[in-house]
Amino acid sequence: AVGRGHTINALTWTVLSATCGAVSVLLGKCLVGLVAIVRHAQGGFGGPEATSVLSAPSSYIILVVFVFAAVGALISLNLALAAGEALLVIPWLTVMNTLLAILGGISYFEEFSS
Repeated sequence: AVGRGHTINALTWTVLSATCGAVSVLLGKCLVGLVAIVRHAQGGFGGPEATSVLSAPSSYIILVVFVFAAVGALISLNLALAAGEALLVIPWLTVMNTLLAILGGISYFEEFSS
């Protein structure tokens, strides 16, 4: 049997994994938008729109944070599964990751603003 301390530890790692996963989903959508800008830019890959996206430091910051968030989600998921039972961790991860990804998308991309 898993004790209460192990359950709280497992849920803490699960929430951290879900948060990192939701951040990686949000940044992944941003990266897809940047790729679409570069792909459809006037003048092709060397055009002014593509050059401005590829020369912006924020594009590379988004990419680096995306990679760190994705790796952080995997590491914290492994720690959650090591601390608690999969029957507890996986449902919580699914619910929290979905909820946080939806809330992040709504707030960042202003999905419901008129």
